[in-house]
Amino acid sequence: MNAAKLEMIDDNRSDLDRFVHDLVDGARDPELVGPPQPHDPHDVWTLDSLAGAFSASKERRPSEKALGHALKRAGAKNLGRLRIGTQLYRPWAVGGAEYWANTGADEVKNALETTGRAKEPKF
Repeated sequence: MNAAKLEMIDDNRSDLDRFVHDLVDGARDPELVGPPQPHDPHDVWTLDSLAGAFSASKERRPSEKALGHALKRAGAKNLGRLRIGTQLYRPWAVGGAEYWANTGADEVKNALETTGRAKEPKF
């Protein structure tokens, strides 16, 4: 893998793939987020909050399926399903995946509520 090949791969990404890869890479970059903190609540997103962030910049909302595939390709970790009140969410860890995959649902719920991402409108 050389710089030219990495540039070619990046040039051929869709807007959605580029958005998700930038988010995942940003969560891993210590210059952007400071020293690594494996339990940072800002590493946990719902599909709805990610779709909202994408649509704010691109003026279109991605499908849930396309967003899930882009997250997998970028290396994010699906944390299953989580019910908060009457709403069902699909949280994803874009950083600290090992920590979030092994933590309990209560801690994921607290992270979503702390960041306000559990209040995003549903698809």
